[in-house]
Amino acid sequence: MVKRVAIGKIPLTGLFSIKQEILLTPVIVSVPIAVSLLFIYSSVVSGFFYGNAIIGITILAGNLVFDIPFLKSFFRLRKK
Repeated sequence: MVKRVAIGKIPLTGLFSIKQEILLTPVIVSVPIAVSLLFIYSSVVSGFFYGNAIIGITILAGNLVFDIPFLKSFFRLRKK
């Protein structure tokens, strides 16, 4: 169980989670993009443009939908 200690108005548990999110941002953004590009590349190389390409495009589209707002808030947080 996490002990909640506050310094001023900011709880330490919130500060720790923000630091983790900042450190893991490159992994959170780049791994799904790399996996989707591998699916698309595998599909193009094998000559079939149906199965793997659809999975890769779906992962890429979903990743972009969620990563763009995430990166906007991340850069807004870094400016403060």
